[in-house]
This record gives sequence, structure tokens and C-alpha cells, in this order.
Amino acid sequence: MLTSSSMETAHSAEEDSTSLFPHCEVPINVFKHQIILSEGNDDCVYKEPHSGFHRYYISLNMFNKENLIESLKEKLHPSMINGLKIPEKYIQMLQEIFKECFANFKIRITQKLVQDINKEEDKFKIIQEEHKRAHRNSQENKEQILEKYYFPNMAKLIKKYTSNCDICNINKYDRHPNNPKLQETPIPTYPNRDTSY
Repeated sequence: MLTSSSMETAHSAEEDSTSLFPHCEVPINVFKHQIILSEGNDDCVYKEPHSGFHRYYISLNMFNKENLIESLKEKLHPSMINGLKIPEKYIQMLQEIFKECFANFKIRITQKLVQDINKEEDKFKIIQEEHKRAHRNSQENKEQILEKYYFPNMAKLIKKYTSNCDICNINKYDRHPNNPKLQETPIPTYPNRDTSY
């Protein structure tokens, strides 16, 4: 039976979980709108790592709630999922201002930033090396590559490469083999005598 104090605790836990920024394991590179916060001289650098991707490097001299709110309100995109990378020691500060200031924004926190790859030959080489390492399926290849690199349409390019791999196609387990045709069983002419020879 729930006591009134345990009900209050459960209720506050529910409130807390809804007012938190969602965290994710993928690198910030996968988001089309990215904000990377760090300590330093007040500065903002904009880069376009890939066509249609926006990345803001924001360094704050004074890392306090007011500066954080001002910087995020200026750079967060209202209709896109915003990837956000922030030093871990300031995540609590971010959580405190979330419900009040940013509840209407779609934000995902991640601590990973990997290398962006733009050259087609580099993409092919990375996919080829990862696939030849163990000849795994496209999903496992993608997860391994995402540990170090990112490029747009990664899943599609990896799937195309793995589906054309000769070694994989030769050794692929046939999940729907052809059913052999039933043949007529010979009837022996004498009892206990095999007529097959």
C-alpha cells in the first residue's frame, strides 16, 4: 500500500523525468542542427560540415544560467531536432532551465563528436575496411563506423556495399531453400530385398 509520502515521491519522480533533456548515444554529427558548448572566450563559430547541416561552436567565458539561456535561445532551431554537446559539469544547470525556457524545443544531449567525412573515396574506403574486417551486416557495420566517422546517407551506402559483397553472397545462409520434389519410392518385388542396386 502506498503511503502519502511515497505517492508524493512517485509523483515528483514522474515530474522530474518529463522535465529532463533526453540523452542519446549517437554522435552530434547525425543532427542537422548542432550546438557545441564549451568554456572559453565569448565566441561563436559557424560551420557547415555537410550540405544542409549546421554546427555552432559556442564558447562562454562565464558559464552561468543567464549566458546559457541567451546563447541557446539565439541558436536553437524551433522546428528541427537540435543536437547539443555540453561539458558534463554543466548538464545539471541545463536541466534546471529546461522546463522554464526550452520545453517547446526538440533537444537531444550527446557527448560524442566524431570526424566528418566528405570525400566519396574516403567514404568507400572506410566502408570497405570495416566490412572486410568481419563481413557483418550493414547495421553492425554502421554502428562500428559511427564510433569514429560520420557522413550523410551512411546507412544507404553501407547497405549498398554489403549487398554487393561477393563473399557474403556466396556464404549467405539460404532461409528459403527450394523444396526438393518428392520422388516415387520403389516397391520391392521380393520381401526384405532392396531393389535400388
